[in-house]
Amino acid sequence: MHKKLSCLIFFALLSCDRPSRARFPGPPGRTTDFAQAQKTKEVLGGFDPTAHQGEEENSIRGVIKLKAGLKIPSEHYMIFISARPLGGGGGPPLAVLRLSPRKLPFRFALTQANVMLQGTELSGFVEVTVRIVQPVEDGSYNPLARQKGDLFGTKQVKVGARNAEIEISDVIK
Repeated sequence: MHKKLSCLIFFALLSCDRPSRARFPGPPGRTTDFAQAQKTKEVLGGFDPTAHQGEEENSIRGVIKLKAGLKIPSEHYMIFISARPLGGGGGPPLAVLRLSPRKLPFRFALTQANVMLQGTELSGFVEVTVRIVQPVEDGSYNPLARQKGDLFGTKQVKVGARNAEIEISDVIK
């Protein structure tokens, strides 16, 4: 009798009203609202909570800080983070990330998803540069224009770093 009752309870639990894939489409474990996923990623300082574990070794994660005594010149700015290979001799960065204004310090992540050229692998030793860029005359933000008053900081790290600390410590004069 006890065994029959436990079997009935087990099958009753299996047939209870669980969410179905028809009501919640999309791959399991992922949000179907792309805008909300991007907002979550932005709030988390560039971290993607849905990122695959296999991508971890091809990423750089850390904290960006502002040197004591430095101030951001205005409330209108963008933050650009780029990674270039050491001794690369010019050319485009391996990976870039553009972020809206945020309170410093904040956490960041450069991953394989941020590479500039498809097929390029984020690996080896790189120089990570963080720039706080003011708008140019037309109000846009040009990461290539080095304007007086822009702030920046650099650090050499190995891809795979989890606690890279980059201090924004210099001003373009």
